[in-house]
Amino acid sequence: IEGYVAARVAARKDFDPATLRSIVARGCESVRTRSVGRLIELDQAFHNELYRASENKVVVEIMATQWSHIYRALMMDLSMDSFRKQSWEEHRGIVEAISKRQVSRARVLASAHIRAALSRKEARSRTQLAAHSETAKGERGLDNVIVVRRADRAVLCGNGRVTSEVTA
Repeated sequence: IEGYVAARVAARKDFDPATLRSIVARGCESVRTRSVGRLIELDQAFHNELYRASENKVVVEIMATQWSHIYRALMMDLSMDSFRKQSWEEHRGIVEAISKRQVSRARVLASAHIRAALSRKEARSRTQLAAHSETAKGERGLDNVIVVRRADRAVLCGNGRVTSEVTA
């Protein structure tokens, strides 16, 4: 969705990127002050402005319903110092491509931004699962530990019973 939206906005001859630039500037400032709550608020504002600017009401409505899921991922992503700066540099690149009406580049950068966030989320989930698995084997004395992955969580099973769940 992000790639589609960024491309649509970049293709608009009448789009003024001032609002997006302002959000990015405030986001970069919040990176320096390490205000995770403010970063999440600005990240939502950035993406919502892209959705609104795409002039696609369906996208705006659908993405509004998904915010609670996105929020959880952002809390983890933006709470890590190294990812805060990276995320806002990605936003800056997307705005620059939109400003120059580089439709293809805007699409690629926005898609890469989302893929990078998903990759970070998956890496964190794997680390959490490995830690829970080792804990189950060692501290709980479980044999035959397996992990059952579901869309947004993983269930750790051992000795024929569920021992813990990890929300991804």
